[in-house]
Amino acid sequence: MQALFSLGKLVQLDFERCPRIHGGFVHLQGLSKLESLSIRCCQCIMDSDMEPLPGIASLKELQVVCIYITDYGVSYLGGLNKLVVLNMEGSHVTTSCLDTISELPSQQSLNLNRYFLRDDGCEKFSALSDLNVLNLGFNHITDECLGHLKGLTKLEGLNLDSCKITDDEFAHLSGIEHQPAKHNVALFKNNWCIFILIDVKSRVLDSNIFLICLSYWNLVESLEFCLHL
Repeated sequence: MQALFSLGKLVQLDFERCPRIHGGFVHLQGLSKLESLSIRCCQCIMDSDMEPLPGIASLKELQVVCIYITDYGVSYLGGLNKLVVLNMEGSHVTTSCLDTISELPSQQSLNLNRYFLRDDGCEKFSALSDLNVLNLGFNHITDECLGHLKGLTKLEGLNLDSCKITDDEFAHLSGIEHQPAKHNVALFKNNWCIFILIDVKSRVLDSNIFLICLSYWNLVESLEFCLHL
């Protein structure tokens, strides 16, 4: 890790399944051009390893995936003023981490998939007004949480895969009239990207209805289909 200090022109750095890098991120603080840092499945990483990261002032993208990081570790990230993309999928945090995340001035994309999040504390999402993409899939959130997303008017992508959200709340959020055939697909229909993934365990979407509703997505550039058996 210490040898990386000399790579002054490094823009992107990825670590995956590296077992012995605990305590080594302090050597990255001199990488003045580093914009993207990915740390995936490195089980030796702890909360304390997050402390040096704000010293990388140029960092725009941070991926901390499937690592045992808690709210305490996230609290160190408050100084990343240029951070645009934050992916912490599979970390062990609560909605308390949103106190720090909401203070990141440049953030546009946030991935909190598989976070064990619940409705308690979800009102803090309302402070993330500049988000373009928000991933909340595979969390224990319900309609109560979705109500706090109404002020996120810049959202272009929202992933609620396998969350306990009802059709009525989709309709309420998007402001459309009570038309059950359209509730599953009309949310954010005028934005550029849609990630409304439907869990077939809890609902069935008629294929003919779905085809009709595709007409609502005339601006969509990216579309994902996901089937959970």
